[in-house]
Amino acid sequence: MIMAKNIVWNQSLITAKPSFEKFAELQETILFAKEQEIELFINIESRLGLSFLFCLSTLPALAQSNGKEIRIFCNSKSKMLFDRNGYISKENVEANTNIAPQLYQNSRIISDVDSIYNLVTEITKEAPIEMSDDLAALFTSKVGEMYNNSIEHSGAQYVIGGKYYKNQKNKYCFACYDTGIGIPNKVKQHLDSDMSDLAAFKWAMKRGHSTANRSGYMQVPRGLGLGLLQNFAKTNNGAIRICSGSVLYTYTPQKGDRYYGLQHEFKGTLFEMDIIADNHHRYILK
Repeated sequence: MIMAKNIVWNQSLITAKPSFEKFAELQETILFAKEQEIELFINIESRLGLSFLFCLSTLPALAQSNGKEIRIFCNSKSKMLFDRNGYISKENVEANTNIAPQLYQNSRIISDVDSIYNLVTEITKEAPIEMSDDLAALFTSKVGEMYNNSIEHSGAQYVIGGKYYKNQKNKYCFACYDTGIGIPNKVKQHLDSDMSDLAAFKWAMKRGHSTANRSGYMQVPRGLGLGLLQNFAKTNNGAIRICSGSVLYTYTPQKGDRYYGLQHEFKGTLFEMDIIADNHHRYILK
């Protein structure tokens, strides 16, 4: 009889480095378990940020891509949060029900041009700000490139898209997660180097650097149009977060580019951007 590894998760998760550390540790616990079957019990009574609610919803895809089978159970508060944000249908989830199938089925799978276009169009329309037509078109193009390049650079079959409001709809966020090789490992593979994850990540972020092969594939983030997204975040007082390998990168207008080392390796790559609700300003291209 194959025994499943039981993991009880009851830690608070908000958008800060310690929370990325905790989530990366959870990923490692799942992937490095000697057991093929995992049972995860999410019993959170304190704070659970929507960034990490999204991250938790990607665990079935992460487990599947690494040959693991995961069953996820949660307490009433966690169940309510998953339901409220569209990850599960609480009405169909009784006590002691494995929600992993619903989390996977309700994931926004991005695997082709049409699915990218549909999601990016929704993001542009839902963003709680007014953009000029030119900016809306360019913003749509650059966000679309970000999702497309995430598919190409990661080596994963698909990426998972997310979008959600934070803080009583003061912040609109969109996210992208892939279960692939990760930015630092991709760079080290491309350069045939044993440099640190931090050095590899910083190399990837330098303008003009790319791991593209001669056919133009396998881009790393500078191919995202990140410069435009940074400028938009600066104008909008928003934020950008990218987590991959043992590195967390953040950009805010107040602090600029920041890199933080993680003790645990974050599997795959997460990109997230905050847009601040602003009904009193129309954004234009200058």
